[in-house]
Amino acid sequence: MELQTCADEIVAEPDIALLKAMCRAIEEHLRGARDLLSEEIGSYPTPIPRCDAQFNHLYEQRSRIVLDLDRVAALAAGNPSREEYAALIRSFIAPQRRG
Repeated sequence: MELQTCADEIVAEPDIALLKAMCRAIEEHLRGARDLLSEEIGSYPTPIPRCDAQFNHLYEQRSRIVLDLDRVAALAAGNPSREEYAALIRSFIAPQRRG
């Protein structure tokens, strides 16, 4: 089954409680990934040259995860509709298209 079709079927469930639980699971996953990256960044051998591609990649990954956590928190801070929950979930489980 194509990943996009699977994503559409998952968020087609009418129960908003399930969608909220899925958003919490996404948030927990993001927090765990952020924490692992923070540990790796914190234990990175010093001094770190500006041109260290691996360190820069870790730092960029953590920055993207923090932005994703902000998106999840912004949604949770409001009174999101079922469609808003579904759109957020789709953005995390749908394949990324690079142009």
